[in-house]
Amino acid sequence: SLPVGAYLFGLTCGTNREPKTAGHARENAIQSKIVALRRVPASAWSILLGAFSAIYLLFIVLQGGYLFSALFGVLPDGFTASHYARQGFFELCWIMALNFVLLFIVSISGERGLRRGKAPKIMGTILLGESILFAVTAASKLLLYIQRFGFTPLRLQSAWLISVLLMGCVATLWALWTGRDTVRSWALFAGISLALLHLY
Repeated sequence: SLPVGAYLFGLTCGTNREPKTAGHARENAIQSKIVALRRVPASAWSILLGAFSAIYLLFIVLQGGYLFSALFGVLPDGFTASHYARQGFFELCWIMALNFVLLFIVSISGERGLRRGKAPKIMGTILLGESILFAVTAASKLLLYIQRFGFTPLRLQSAWLISVLLMGCVATLWALWTGRDTVRSWALFAGISLALLHLY
């Protein structure tokens, strides 16, 4: 840990020695490259986001019994509590990774971005709403597992990650409709909650 800590300390303290103009120049260069990427029509991204949302909605309708049974304290047929919670957790991780990558690509390559285009903003909101629903169902599956077999460090860590992903969706929604930067607040929530988790 000492070499890694020394390296991170050097990076942190070294930023104070760099001229501010260099940082601004890099920022402007990155912004100009992002602007150059904005060539995909808003309608194309709206259709793609709508297609993803429709697939999720179809999955929710067809698999409603599997998704929502934990909310009523019932295990689906053929599942143990551990398998049900584990599968729900990893499904959530894959869905969240896919959705956030998709939203990031839309925000940097759409000709109007994600916030300025009305249709992409609405489609992005629906996608995030479905992501929140998946996070709630994953949390209910994990809670059912914990109620039956108790806490373990791994289960608490899984609960923490689900809460962080859920708050990531909420923060993204807030940023999408208000235009505010919510990354700092989300990072603080993740860091403070992780620190409190380690105290336990």
